[in-house]
Amino acid sequence: DIDTAVPLGLIINELFTNFYKYGMPDGGRGMVEINLEQVNPGNFILGFTDNGPGLKDDWENADTLGLKLVHVLSQQLGGKMSYTFKKGSCFSIYFKDTATRKIVE
Repeated sequence: DIDTAVPLGLIINELFTNFYKYGMPDGGRGMVEINLEQVNPGNFILGFTDNGPGLKDDWENADTLGLKLVHVLSQQLGGKMSYTFKKGSCFSIYFKDTATRKIVE
């Protein structure tokens, strides 16, 4: 639905833009993988993985507008964002569809 698709599109755009700007500083070749998985009815995980240099260790305290935006949009979708580094950045956005968010509210 549109109430879920728009925030997801903004999240993907922000993560991809950050990768493009900072993930390939020497102009090398980059790789991005985007996955969407339904965990159970109404609950999903959006995975965004790249082969860039990753974020600093205290990424949760980063004062960047982009990461704040991804965090806020994740919450807007009734979910949360997590980050790990495994030969590149791995973002997982856990979220609920609109119908499931309405039940929880």
